[in-house]
Amino acid sequence: MCGHYASAQPPEFIARLFRTVNALPNAAPSWNIAPSQSAMVVRRHPATGERHLDLLQWGLVPHWTKDPPKTKHPVNARAEAGATSGMFRGAFAQLRCLVSADAFYEWKVPEGSTQPYAIARHDGQPMANPSSQSSPAKASGDVKWIACIPSKAAAAALVALSSI
Repeated sequence: MCGHYASAQPPEFIARLFRTVNALPNAAPSWNIAPSQSAMVVRRHPATGERHLDLLQWGLVPHWTKDPPKTKHPVNARAEAGATSGMFRGAFAQLRCLVSADAFYEWKVPEGSTQPYAIARHDGQPMANPSSQSSPAKASGDVKWIACIPSKAAAAALVALSSI
């Protein structure tokens, strides 16, 4: 999965599909969710352990960050590095979540222009992308949950489109 994806299903559908129990987030369908935007994420609530559908910001903040606004927020992490990289290890091991996507985009650059290609399931059902989350405390004491999506080398059919 690259830097943008589509999430056009309504929160009611995602909540029913993943059997979440909380009040539904106010999320509009989007065919272009980009890094730093809020996105629907299925996760275990940190206090109760119940399955929730929440809006999280896309971009991980490492646990050691002292000044989140001035820190880079990786949006994707190589799947094979998730368990070993100090930046992702804790979140990948303990703070898992799912990002529901109807499609993700790969870009091809033919002769100076950029052409997006939407990659989706044949049956039209959403994909459940395993992800991780973190919760850096902001200066106000509020907690802002943030998600990061693992990626891996492209499947053979997508190599011509993939930049990973």
